Amino acid sequence: MWSKEDARRFARQQRREAQRSGRPDALMDPSQRTVFTELMKRLDTPTSKSTIAMYVSSTREPPTHEIISTLVALPVRVVVPRVPSHQRALQWVEVDETSAWEPDERGLWAPLGQDVGLDGCSVIVVPALRVSAAGDRLGQGGGYYDRALATVAPHAQGGPWRIGLVFDHELTAETDWYTEPHDETLDLVLTLPLSRHPQPGRAPTPTDPQ
Repeated sequence: MWSKEDARRFARQQRREAQRSGRPDALMDPSQRTVFTELMKRLDTPTSKSTIAMYVSSTREPPTHEIISTLVALPVRVVVPRVPSHQRALQWVEVDETSAWEPDERGLWAPLGQDVGLDGCSVIVVPALRVSAAGDRLGQGGGYYDRALATVAPHAQGGPWRIGLVFDHELTAETDWYTEPHDETLDLVLTLPLSRHPQPGRAPTPTDPQ
């Protein structure tokens, strides 16, 4: 059984090695469309009143830029997080075709705007280093997403779907790291195949959903 810190070190090293040696053309549009389809299935109804929260990926995470761009072009509300300076809680900003973006302190693209929170979300997609089949999630260690998920009811109690997005090899059959009481669990895990292609140095932009 791993400690969480040992598990994080192993997962980060595994991700770096896999991206150096992985299949450069593995991540194609069909894979992202599959993830997109699974997300749309879990919206109550795809209307302007449906809300999905989704993180903006870094270069070492499963890419979400094109998925966000496609969602923005649909009649649904899309909110993405930003990390405010010197705060321990994520802010969630609604984005559309007119949103302004800027790099945050970590170099990730983040939208400008007011914090609208996670109220009314049908789906929340979060990043992870590893996720087990039981829904246990290993994050980067900052606790941001655990604290965010703790503010909404679990899906079984009428809350949103909590969905993790990882690379194929980061979904494990068992939870091989120690969990803690504050760790929030997920309802579903979606995976993408590995790609060595870096994320584009731009914010998500609307695209034709077709």
